[in-house]
Parts: sequence; C-alpha cells; structure tokens
Amino acid sequence: MSIMGWTEMATAQRYTHAVVELRRRAARQMGALLWDEQVWR
Repeated sequence: MSIMGWTEMATAQRYTHAVVELRRRAARQMGALLWDEQVWR
C-alpha cells in the first residue's frame, strides 16, 4: 500500500490483480536485460 500511495485497504484490495501483473512484467523485463533475452515478448 505504501509503494502505491494507497491509504485505505479497500483500494488495495480492488487493485491487487493489477499490481501482481505489473510485478510479473517488471520481473520479465529485468530478466531479459540481465540474461540478454527479448524484453518485449
């Protein structure tokens, strides 16, 4: 919640699925940069 700037739990629960997908995308992009793979699959 603090990373996203949310102050209410209801807001965090509403957007949990979006945050998970953003984390996955960031992990894929970092992995591609570290291991020289295509970044935008």
